[in-house]
Amino acid sequence: MSKAESLRNTTKECPSNPRLQPPPFLLRILDRSPPSGDGSAIKSLRGRSRVGNEAPSRDSPHDSTNRDPPLGPRPDHMENDVMLNFFSRRAGLAAGHPKTADARFEVESLEPRIVLDATTGNGLHPIVEVQTNFGNIYIELFEDDTPATVANFMGYVERDDWDNTFFHRLMTGFVLQGGGWSYDKDRTPRTDKVTQQNPVENEFGISNTQWTVAMAKLGGDPDSATSEWFINLADNSENLDNQNGGFTVFGEVVGGRDVVNTITDLRVINLGSGFETVPVSDNFDETGNTLLNDDLVVIRDVVLVFDPDTSLLADTTVVPGGTANFANLTTVTLQSQFGRAIAFQQNGPAGGWTVTDLNLNAEQSGTSTAPVTWIDPKDSTTYAAGISTDGLMLYKNTTGTTWTVRNLNTEIAGAGLITSSLTTFISKDDRVYVIGLTASGEMMLFRQTGGESNGEFTWTARNLSTTDLTVNNLDTTPVFTSPLSSYVTAWNGLNIVGLDANGDIQAVWWAPGRDAWSAANLSNSTGAPPMQGTIAPYLISGRKVINLAGTDLAGNVVVTWWVPSFGGDWVQSNLTDLKGGPTLDAGSVATYVTSSGGTSILGRNAEGDVVVYWWEPPLGPGNWLITNMNKLITGAEIPTGPMIGVTSPSGVINIFGSAADGELIRYWWRNGDPWQWENVSSTASFA
Repeated sequence: MSKAESLRNTTKECPSNPRLQPPPFLLRILDRSPPSGDGSAIKSLRGRSRVGNEAPSRDSPHDSTNRDPPLGPRPDHMENDVMLNFFSRRAGLAAGHPKTADARFEVESLEPRIVLDATTGNGLHPIVEVQTNFGNIYIELFEDDTPATVANFMGYVERDDWDNTFFHRLMTGFVLQGGGWSYDKDRTPRTDKVTQQNPVENEFGISNTQWTVAMAKLGGDPDSATSEWFINLADNSENLDNQNGGFTVFGEVVGGRDVVNTITDLRVINLGSGFETVPVSDNFDETGNTLLNDDLVVIRDVVLVFDPDTSLLADTTVVPGGTANFANLTTVTLQSQFGRAIAFQQNGPAGGWTVTDLNLNAEQSGTSTAPVTWIDPKDSTTYAAGISTDGLMLYKNTTGTTWTVRNLNTEIAGAGLITSSLTTFISKDDRVYVIGLTASGEMMLFRQTGGESNGEFTWTARNLSTTDLTVNNLDTTPVFTSPLSSYVTAWNGLNIVGLDANGDIQAVWWAPGRDAWSAANLSNSTGAPPMQGTIAPYLISGRKVINLAGTDLAGNVVVTWWVPSFGGDWVQSNLTDLKGGPTLDAGSVATYVTSSGGTSILGRNAEGDVVVYWWEPPLGPGNWLITNMNKLITGAEIPTGPMIGVTSPSGVINIFGSAADGELIRYWWRNGDPWQWENVSSTASFA
């Protein structure tokens, strides 16, 4: 008799558990075909995959002790569920710790992983989001150690094979298993086995410690794993590392551990052969006639949410966002090449950088794009907002590298869905505004109400196109073809500007004393030439001056500006002509204002170098200077995408942009030091 057969026979002799006996309502719950000639009651359920310490058959690790798992039931309070900055147990292994039961999951001993290079082989791993009706579970995949197993796993993910499957086996304090079966109460038969790929070769090497994820397989056949996988709910290394060639650990639960804990606290019922320990919701009625889909723990989808090759690289077509506070906590938000919102943060002008995927950090399903960021003066906290298909996502940097998220469209009934051109500003009464365009080109405004609820600022929403512009103007909302920019005047005038297809500067604006917002073509009223790229406003605090910088069709740097003494007139200054400076690439123009009241306009010249037109009060009116940053900073990499200027109240100046490969580049200066540069992506730790 083989070892596997012996184990099967001995485990069948386990004392019975009344909780796991087939309930009398079984025939009413499971959809059974008429008995076949072989007498099988539920033929479709036989020969199915299991993990557990009882009667293992296909795809099953088992407890060879013929009793409950040696570690016993899960304690009432497991490790706190945190994203752990995704500093997984693998970081410890990479540092040289042995792949044994002693290589336990210890948060305190782990160091942040360094993004040595945001390309293949950078030490990071893919992360998938397992979306269930009880919440999301995040699994990091160890493709370096188990490449064939991860490729096998991702094959099922990419074909959506696990959509609407369920966790069919829960052995408390041992394993939670899924990946094998789907259920639909309106289908005949109601259960259906997942279509399996070819078995994958066993790649055991990482120990089956708590929170690791491993493949189930046939008893006595190490190379038989297909679709089923399980989460180790305890340290099962002594058992599972030493049977059937060892069970291949290919991942680890790095987020949603509270969700796993919730699932493992559910009732377990016996639904018959192969389904003896199925977790069900508290709403399940054992006296009813039907097992509803959501009575089970349903895996609705499994999606890749972190790709180490693209998730930390910027989409070089999207304008980044940036902000900094007095303590030089600097935040730069970007849209990644993977199509998700990411945030780089530095605590102090020369401190280390971290980078995080905002949705992943907040354990929020879906994607978020085109993020903007700000520091709210009311609580001195960093926030960000991004566009998603479900609504406007509001992120809050609560502590360290931890972010929370709210969906403002969910909170505000009837709010329109922003799909592009996000911009943000803070009014003089310290209320934050976030504005963008809907799919039909209407302008949607979200703003803080000034109130709070449960310690969070409350928001309201308004469609300016339908409530204001079509009522108060003969024309409709301007058709913007450039990204939107915004600014607030010294008298609390609120302004959103951008370019139309003719290169005209269009504005949607409001001023104190007005009941509604209005639209205006500033080019018609100011005489500005046709512009291209973007409009970059800059205003100096405390001064009643408005400056709108950009490039004309020839690439000349043109500033359209106004002071109260002009009355209703505006003036255009062509700085390229006036100062004999270089033309700048359309779309590369950005501005910043220093703490000393200096103003700067930056962009790339024809050679691709970063050039800054700058002025400081001691220079006197109109005495602009021009500096080629790449001649000033030796060896600096050159950003090729959109750039931003970010200054801190303490006087640190930053210029950010993305290199051709999407890595974030920073030029920076502080009083007493020369201009310096760094490749932020090459040093940032992934949080």
